[in-house]
Amino acid sequence: MSNLVRVKVEQSYPIKSEKKRVIYADILRVLATLAVINIHVTSSYSLASFTTTNLTDWWVENLFNSLSRWSVPIFFMVSGMLLLQTKKEETVGQFFRKRTQKVLVPFFIWGLIYGLVKTRYTGVPFDLTVFLKELVTGKIYLHFWFLYTIIALYIFTPIVKFFIAHAKKQLIMYALGIWFVSTCCIPLLERSLHVNFYISSKISFTEGYLGLFVLGYVLSRAEIGRKLRLVLYAAGISSLAAIPLLTYVLTAKNGGKLDGFFYNYLGLAVVLASTAIFIGSKSVNWEKRLENSKRLLPFLRTVSDVSFGIYLVHLIFLAELGRGFEIFQLQTPALLRVPLTNLAVFALSLITVLVLQRVPLLKKMVP
Repeated sequence: MSNLVRVKVEQSYPIKSEKKRVIYADILRVLATLAVINIHVTSSYSLASFTTTNLTDWWVENLFNSLSRWSVPIFFMVSGMLLLQTKKEETVGQFFRKRTQKVLVPFFIWGLIYGLVKTRYTGVPFDLTVFLKELVTGKIYLHFWFLYTIIALYIFTPIVKFFIAHAKKQLIMYALGIWFVSTCCIPLLERSLHVNFYISSKISFTEGYLGLFVLGYVLSRAEIGRKLRLVLYAAGISSLAAIPLLTYVLTAKNGGKLDGFFYNYLGLAVVLASTAIFIGSKSVNWEKRLENSKRLLPFLRTVSDVSFGIYLVHLIFLAELGRGFEIFQLQTPALLRVPLTNLAVFALSLITVLVLQRVPLLKKMVP
Protein backbone atom coordinates (compact mmCIF):
# COMPACT_ATOMS: atom_id res chain seq x y z
CA MET A 1 0.00 0.00 0.00
CA SER A 2 2.84 2.37 0.81
CA ASN A 3 4.11 2.04 -2.75
CA LEU A 4 0.74 3.00 -4.14
CA VAL A 5 0.06 6.09 -2.10
CA ARG A 6 2.50 8.40 -0.43
CA VAL A 7 1.18 11.34 1.57
CA LYS A 8 3.83 13.99 2.01
CA VAL A 9 3.43 15.91 5.24
CA GLU A 10 5.94 18.59 6.09
CA GLN A 11 7.24 18.59 9.65
CA SER A 12 7.02 22.33 10.17
CA TYR A 13 4.25 24.88 10.39
CA PRO A 14 3.10 26.31 7.99
CA ILE A 15 2.87 23.59 5.40
CA LYS A 16 2.87 24.63 1.80
CA SER A 17 2.78 27.64 -0.47
CA GLU A 18 0.02 27.75 -3.08
CA LYS A 19 0.95 30.76 -5.18
CA LYS A 20 -0.54 29.28 -8.30
CA ARG A 21 -4.29 28.94 -8.56
CA VAL A 22 -5.41 25.32 -8.36
CA ILE A 23 -7.54 24.77 -11.45
CA TYR A 24 -8.99 21.44 -10.38
CA ALA A 25 -10.27 23.08 -7.19
CA ASP A 26 -12.17 25.58 -9.36
CA ILE A 27 -13.52 22.75 -11.52
CA LEU A 28 -14.70 20.84 -8.46
CA ARG A 29 -16.41 23.91 -7.01
CA VAL A 30 -18.25 24.63 -10.25
CA LEU A 31 -19.42 21.04 -10.65
CA ALA A 32 -20.40 20.86 -6.99
CA THR A 33 -22.38 24.10 -7.28
CA LEU A 34 -24.37 22.72 -10.20
CA ALA A 35 -24.90 19.43 -8.40
CA VAL A 36 -26.12 21.06 -5.17
CA ILE A 37 -28.69 23.04 -7.13
CA ASN A 38 -29.75 19.77 -8.73
CA ILE A 39 -30.17 18.11 -5.31
CA HIS A 40 -32.60 20.83 -4.26
CA VAL A 41 -34.41 20.81 -7.60
CA THR A 42 -35.00 17.06 -7.28
CA SER A 43 -35.88 17.08 -3.58
CA SER A 44 -39.51 17.73 -4.43
CA TYR A 45 -42.84 16.22 -3.48
CA SER A 46 -42.38 13.72 -6.32
CA LEU A 47 -39.37 12.16 -4.59
CA ALA A 48 -41.03 11.91 -1.18
CA SER A 49 -43.07 8.86 -2.15
CA PHE A 50 -43.63 6.91 -5.34
CA THR A 51 -47.09 5.86 -4.18
CA THR A 52 -48.41 9.41 -4.54
CA THR A 53 -46.65 10.38 -7.74
CA ASN A 54 -45.71 9.09 -11.17
CA LEU A 55 -43.13 6.32 -10.76
CA THR A 56 -41.23 7.55 -13.82
CA ASP A 57 -40.92 11.02 -12.29
CA TRP A 58 -39.78 9.44 -9.02
CA TRP A 59 -37.04 7.51 -10.80
CA VAL A 60 -35.89 10.60 -12.72
CA GLU A 61 -35.58 12.59 -9.51
CA ASN A 62 -34.00 9.67 -7.67
CA LEU A 63 -31.35 9.25 -10.38
CA PHE A 64 -30.56 12.95 -10.66
CA ASN A 65 -30.44 13.33 -6.90
CA SER A 66 -28.35 10.21 -6.31
CA LEU A 67 -25.78 11.19 -8.91
CA SER A 68 -25.32 14.57 -7.21
CA ARG A 69 -24.81 13.52 -3.58
CA TRP A 70 -21.01 13.82 -3.89
CA SER A 71 -21.26 17.59 -4.25
CA VAL A 72 -21.56 18.52 -0.58
CA PRO A 73 -18.59 16.36 0.51
CA ILE A 74 -16.58 17.90 -2.33
CA PHE A 75 -17.25 21.40 -0.97
CA PHE A 76 -15.91 20.36 2.43
CA MET A 77 -12.94 18.57 0.88
CA VAL A 78 -11.94 21.56 -1.26
CA SER A 79 -12.27 23.86 1.76
CA GLY A 80 -10.04 21.57 3.80
CA MET A 81 -7.54 21.30 0.99
CA LEU A 82 -7.19 25.08 0.72
CA LEU A 83 -7.36 26.03 4.38
CA LEU A 84 -5.12 23.35 5.85
CA GLN A 85 -2.16 23.74 3.51
CA THR A 86 -1.81 27.48 3.10
CA LYS A 87 1.65 28.84 3.91
CA LYS A 88 0.49 32.24 5.02
CA GLU A 89 1.00 32.51 8.76
CA GLU A 90 -2.03 33.77 10.62
CA THR A 91 -2.82 34.24 14.25
CA VAL A 92 -6.09 32.77 15.45
CA GLY A 93 -7.47 36.30 15.62
CA GLN A 94 -6.49 37.07 12.03
CA PHE A 95 -8.00 33.80 10.83
CA PHE A 96 -11.36 34.51 12.44
CA ARG A 97 -11.49 38.16 11.39
CA LYS A 98 -11.13 37.09 7.78
CA ARG A 99 -13.76 34.33 8.11
CA THR A 100 -16.15 36.68 9.87
CA GLN A 101 -16.32 38.81 6.73
CA LYS A 102 -16.66 35.80 4.46
CA VAL A 103 -19.14 33.70 6.42
CA LEU A 104 -20.66 35.36 9.49
CA VAL A 105 -21.73 38.58 7.77
CA PRO A 106 -23.51 36.72 4.92
CA PHE A 107 -24.91 34.29 7.51
CA PHE A 108 -26.76 37.01 9.40
CA ILE A 109 -27.81 38.97 6.30
CA TRP A 110 -29.17 35.95 4.45
CA GLY A 111 -30.63 34.57 7.65
CA LEU A 112 -32.77 37.70 7.87
CA ILE A 113 -33.64 37.53 4.17
CA TYR A 114 -34.78 33.92 4.40
CA GLY A 115 -36.64 34.71 7.60
CA LEU A 116 -38.63 37.28 5.61
CA VAL A 117 -38.98 34.88 2.67
CA LYS A 118 -40.61 32.33 4.97
CA THR A 119 -43.26 34.86 5.96
CA ARG A 120 -44.13 35.24 2.28
CA TYR A 121 -44.57 31.50 1.78
CA THR A 122 -46.23 30.66 5.09
CA GLY A 123 -48.32 33.79 5.56
CA VAL A 124 -47.15 34.02 9.17
CA PRO A 125 -46.09 37.59 10.10
CA PHE A 126 -42.41 38.13 10.81
CA ASP A 127 -41.59 37.87 14.50
CA LEU A 128 -38.13 38.93 15.63
CA THR A 129 -38.19 36.64 18.68
CA VAL A 130 -39.13 33.63 16.56
CA PHE A 131 -36.51 34.58 13.99
CA LEU A 132 -33.73 34.78 16.59
CA LYS A 133 -34.82 31.46 18.06
CA GLU A 134 -34.74 29.83 14.62
CA LEU A 135 -31.34 31.39 13.95
CA VAL A 136 -29.96 29.82 17.12
CA THR A 137 -31.64 26.44 16.65
CA GLY A 138 -30.76 26.11 12.96
CA LYS A 139 -34.31 26.29 11.60
CA ILE A 140 -33.99 29.35 9.38
CA TYR A 141 -34.06 27.53 6.02
CA LEU A 142 -33.20 24.06 4.81
CA HIS A 143 -29.79 24.88 3.28
CA PHE A 144 -28.48 26.84 6.27
CA TRP A 145 -27.19 23.65 7.89
CA PHE A 146 -24.16 23.99 5.61
CA LEU A 147 -23.30 27.40 7.06
CA TYR A 148 -23.55 26.14 10.64
CA THR A 149 -21.26 23.25 9.72
CA ILE A 150 -18.71 25.50 8.02
CA ILE A 151 -18.66 27.79 11.05
CA ALA A 152 -18.05 24.78 13.30
CA LEU A 153 -15.22 23.59 11.04
CA TYR A 154 -13.65 27.04 11.07
CA ILE A 155 -13.65 26.96 14.87
CA PHE A 156 -11.53 23.80 14.77
CA THR A 157 -9.38 24.76 11.77
CA PRO A 158 -6.47 26.41 13.66
CA ILE A 159 -6.20 23.33 15.89
CA VAL A 160 -6.43 20.85 13.02
CA LYS A 161 -3.97 22.88 10.96
CA PHE A 162 -1.44 22.84 13.79
CA PHE A 163 -1.92 19.09 14.26
CA ILE A 164 -1.42 18.36 10.56
CA ALA A 165 1.65 20.57 10.36
CA HIS A 166 3.39 18.71 13.18
CA ALA A 167 2.01 15.18 13.04
CA LYS A 168 3.67 12.37 11.13
CA LYS A 169 1.78 11.03 8.15
CA GLN A 170 1.03 7.75 9.95
CA LEU A 171 -0.78 9.61 12.72
CA ILE A 172 -2.81 11.67 10.25
CA MET A 173 -3.81 8.54 8.34
CA TYR A 174 -4.67 6.81 11.62
CA ALA A 175 -6.98 9.66 12.64
CA LEU A 176 -8.57 9.67 9.19
CA GLY A 177 -8.99 5.90 9.38
CA ILE A 178 -10.85 6.14 12.70
CA TRP A 179 -13.15 8.74 11.18
CA PHE A 180 -13.77 6.61 8.07
CA VAL A 181 -14.64 3.47 10.03
CA SER A 182 -16.77 5.17 12.69
CA THR A 183 -18.57 7.56 10.36
CA CYS A 184 -18.83 5.78 7.01
CA CYS A 185 -18.64 2.05 7.75
CA ILE A 186 -20.24 1.39 11.14
CA PRO A 187 -23.61 3.02 10.29
CA LEU A 188 -23.84 0.80 7.19
CA LEU A 189 -23.05 -2.30 9.26
CA GLU A 190 -25.60 -1.28 11.87
CA ARG A 191 -28.29 -0.81 9.23
CA SER A 192 -27.42 -4.06 7.45
CA LEU A 193 -27.15 -6.22 10.59
CA HIS A 194 -29.93 -4.46 12.53
CA VAL A 195 -27.67 -3.92 15.53
CA ASN A 196 -26.14 -0.93 17.27
CA PHE A 197 -22.43 -1.03 18.01
CA TYR A 198 -22.03 0.40 21.50
CA ILE A 199 -18.45 1.49 20.82
CA SER A 200 -19.57 3.75 17.97
CA SER A 201 -21.36 6.01 20.44
CA LYS A 202 -18.15 6.34 22.45
CA ILE A 203 -16.06 7.62 19.55
CA SER A 204 -18.60 10.08 18.23
CA PHE A 205 -16.05 12.90 18.47
CA THR A 206 -14.46 11.49 15.33
CA GLU A 207 -17.69 11.71 13.36
CA GLY A 208 -18.93 14.48 11.12
CA TYR A 209 -17.64 16.68 8.37
CA LEU A 210 -14.27 17.35 9.95
CA GLY A 211 -13.10 14.08 8.41
CA LEU A 212 -14.02 15.31 4.92
CA PHE A 213 -12.11 18.49 5.67
CA VAL A 214 -8.96 16.50 6.45
CA LEU A 215 -9.61 14.03 3.62
CA GLY A 216 -9.50 16.87 1.10
CA TYR A 217 -6.11 17.93 2.41
CA VAL A 218 -4.73 14.37 2.37
CA LEU A 219 -5.94 13.66 -1.17
CA SER A 220 -4.54 16.96 -2.43
CA ARG A 221 -1.09 16.01 -1.13
CA ALA A 222 -1.18 12.30 -1.93
CA GLU A 223 0.70 10.75 -4.84
CA ILE A 224 -1.63 7.92 -5.77
CA GLY A 225 -0.40 5.08 -7.93
CA ARG A 226 -2.27 4.06 -11.07
CA LYS A 227 -3.50 0.74 -9.65
CA LEU A 228 -4.98 2.32 -6.54
CA ARG A 229 -6.53 5.09 -8.65
CA LEU A 230 -8.29 2.49 -10.77
CA VAL A 231 -9.55 0.73 -7.65
CA LEU A 232 -10.90 4.02 -6.27
CA TYR A 233 -12.51 4.88 -9.60
CA ALA A 234 -14.20 1.48 -9.70
CA ALA A 235 -15.41 1.95 -6.13
CA GLY A 236 -16.71 5.42 -6.96
CA ILE A 237 -18.56 4.32 -10.09
CA SER A 238 -20.03 1.32 -8.28
CA SER A 239 -21.17 3.58 -5.46
CA LEU A 240 -22.84 6.02 -7.85
CA ALA A 241 -24.69 3.11 -9.45
CA ALA A 242 -25.64 1.62 -6.08
CA ILE A 243 -27.11 4.75 -4.50
CA PRO A 244 -30.26 5.04 -6.68
CA LEU A 245 -30.81 1.27 -6.83
CA LEU A 246 -30.47 0.71 -3.09
CA THR A 247 -32.58 3.80 -2.41
CA TYR A 248 -35.35 2.24 -4.49
CA VAL A 249 -35.04 -1.07 -2.62
CA LEU A 250 -35.25 0.60 0.80
CA THR A 251 -38.07 2.89 -0.34
CA ALA A 252 -40.07 -0.05 -1.66
CA LYS A 253 -39.62 -1.83 1.68
CA ASN A 254 -40.79 1.38 3.36
CA GLY A 255 -44.13 1.29 1.57
CA GLY A 256 -43.06 3.72 -1.13
CA LYS A 257 -42.08 6.49 1.27
CA LEU A 258 -38.55 7.71 0.56
CA ASP A 259 -35.82 6.07 2.62
CA GLY A 260 -32.77 8.26 2.04
CA PHE A 261 -30.24 6.22 4.01
CA PHE A 262 -27.89 5.98 1.02
CA TYR A 263 -28.28 9.69 0.30
CA ASN A 264 -26.30 10.43 3.47
CA TYR A 265 -23.37 12.74 2.67
CA LEU A 266 -21.23 10.85 5.18
CA GLY A 267 -22.36 7.42 4.02
CA LEU A 268 -19.85 4.96 2.60
CA ALA A 269 -21.18 5.13 -0.97
CA VAL A 270 -21.23 8.93 -1.13
CA VAL A 271 -17.77 9.30 0.41
CA LEU A 272 -16.29 6.75 -2.01
CA ALA A 273 -17.90 8.53 -4.96
CA SER A 274 -16.65 11.90 -3.69
CA THR A 275 -13.14 10.55 -3.25
CA ALA A 276 -13.08 9.16 -6.79
CA ILE A 277 -14.34 12.43 -8.27
CA PHE A 278 -11.78 14.46 -6.30
CA ILE A 279 -8.91 12.22 -7.41
CA GLY A 280 -10.17 12.09 -10.98
CA SER A 281 -10.36 15.87 -11.22
CA LYS A 282 -6.93 16.24 -9.66
CA SER A 283 -5.44 13.77 -12.16
CA VAL A 284 -6.53 15.78 -15.22
CA ASN A 285 -4.12 18.29 -16.73
CA TRP A 286 -6.68 21.06 -16.92
CA GLU A 287 -4.23 23.68 -18.17
CA LYS A 288 -3.57 21.59 -21.25
CA ARG A 289 -7.23 20.65 -21.70
CA LEU A 290 -8.36 24.26 -21.49
CA GLU A 291 -5.42 25.99 -23.19
CA ASN A 292 -7.50 26.65 -26.32
CA SER A 293 -10.56 27.79 -24.37
CA LYS A 294 -9.82 31.45 -23.77
CA ARG A 295 -13.28 32.19 -22.39
CA LEU A 296 -14.11 28.95 -20.60
CA LEU A 297 -11.37 29.05 -17.98
CA PRO A 298 -12.12 32.65 -16.85
CA PHE A 299 -15.81 31.73 -16.70
CA LEU A 300 -15.10 28.67 -14.57
CA ARG A 301 -12.97 30.73 -12.22
CA THR A 302 -15.71 33.34 -11.94
CA VAL A 303 -18.32 30.72 -11.07
CA SER A 304 -15.92 29.15 -8.58
CA ASP A 305 -15.35 32.51 -6.89
CA VAL A 306 -19.08 33.17 -6.50
CA SER A 307 -20.12 29.60 -5.68
CA PHE A 308 -20.86 30.49 -2.05
CA GLY A 309 -23.08 33.37 -3.13
CA ILE A 310 -24.91 31.11 -5.58
CA TYR A 311 -25.49 28.64 -2.78
CA LEU A 312 -26.94 31.36 -0.57
CA VAL A 313 -29.38 32.78 -3.12
CA HIS A 314 -30.44 29.84 -5.29
CA LEU A 315 -33.34 28.55 -3.16
CA ILE A 316 -35.18 31.85 -3.55
CA PHE A 317 -35.21 31.44 -7.32
CA LEU A 318 -36.13 27.77 -7.04
CA ALA A 319 -39.16 28.65 -4.94
CA GLU A 320 -40.22 31.62 -7.08
CA LEU A 321 -39.94 29.72 -10.36
CA GLY A 322 -42.05 26.91 -8.94
CA ARG A 323 -44.72 29.36 -7.78
CA GLY A 324 -44.85 31.46 -10.92
CA PHE A 325 -44.31 29.26 -13.98
CA GLU A 326 -46.14 26.06 -14.84
CA ILE A 327 -43.17 24.53 -16.67
CA PHE A 328 -41.24 24.48 -13.39
CA GLN A 329 -44.10 22.87 -11.46
CA LEU A 330 -44.64 19.19 -10.65
CA GLN A 331 -47.23 18.58 -13.36
CA THR A 332 -44.44 19.00 -15.93
CA PRO A 333 -42.68 15.66 -16.60
CA ALA A 334 -39.56 15.45 -14.45
CA LEU A 335 -37.34 14.62 -17.42
CA LEU A 336 -38.10 18.08 -18.81
CA ARG A 337 -38.69 20.00 -15.59
CA VAL A 338 -35.49 19.02 -13.79
CA PRO A 339 -32.90 20.15 -16.39
CA LEU A 340 -34.84 23.32 -17.24
CA THR A 341 -35.16 24.26 -13.57
CA ASN A 342 -31.49 23.56 -12.96
CA LEU A 343 -30.47 25.81 -15.83
CA ALA A 344 -32.83 28.63 -14.87
CA VAL A 345 -31.91 28.60 -11.17
CA PHE A 346 -28.19 28.53 -11.90
CA ALA A 347 -28.35 31.34 -14.47
CA LEU A 348 -30.51 33.61 -12.32
CA SER A 349 -28.40 32.96 -9.23
CA LEU A 350 -25.14 33.63 -11.05
CA ILE A 351 -26.40 36.89 -12.57
CA THR A 352 -27.77 38.05 -9.22
CA VAL A 353 -24.53 37.39 -7.36
CA LEU A 354 -22.43 39.12 -10.02
CA VAL A 355 -24.70 42.16 -9.86
CA LEU A 356 -24.63 42.25 -6.04
CA GLN A 357 -20.84 42.11 -6.08
CA ARG A 358 -20.74 45.30 -8.14
CA VAL A 359 -22.77 47.27 -5.59
CA PRO A 360 -20.50 48.52 -2.76
CA LEU A 361 -23.17 48.34 -0.06
CA LEU A 362 -24.35 44.87 -1.07
CA LYS A 363 -21.19 43.01 -2.03
CA LYS A 364 -20.62 41.81 1.54
CA MET A 365 -23.74 39.69 1.10
CA VAL A 366 -21.95 37.51 -1.44
CA PRO A 367 -18.19 37.53 -0.70
